[in-house]
Amino acid sequence: MDPNEIRRLIAHAKVLLVNNQTTPEAFILLYIAWEGLVRRILRVHLAARGMNKEEANLALANARLSSSFGTREAFIEILGSNLNQIKGVGHLFRNLKMLNDLRHRYVHGRSRTSPKIFRTASETLIQILEADWATVNLNVLKGSGLKYKSIDPYKRIFVSQ
Repeated sequence: MDPNEIRRLIAHAKVLLVNNQTTPEAFILLYIAWEGLVRRILRVHLAARGMNKEEANLALANARLSSSFGTREAFIEILGSNLNQIKGVGHLFRNLKMLNDLRHRYVHGRSRTSPKIFRTASETLIQILEADWATVNLNVLKGSGLKYKSIDPYKRIFVSQ
């Protein structure tokens, strides 16, 4: 997903929340942005391994990122650590399973959920999306010994040689 599209989704969701709209729309927009950011974060690390766009697309397709299990496993395999163990942002992922379950319940119409829960979940996603991912990626890549050109998932990603 284009970084500008991620930012646009975040901005639109914030407008819904500021206008006291506690409907699930803001949450769903933020969840879509989160899924886009996950792919961009993983691309930064795949580029550091020297993978071009086509190779990275294949690796991400094989990762099955549409499930919470697939996302967790992809972070372990590609970054070398679980989401909740990443220095600087790990604490934000304590509720990731709840966020995934909430999205699943809403999208598949399985149960009603309190507007307060959607607001809390939206605020959690905003914290995750607005974390300093450039610094997080820099710290992870420094420890990996890989060469890297790109660290910010919100900017253009260059393949390392």
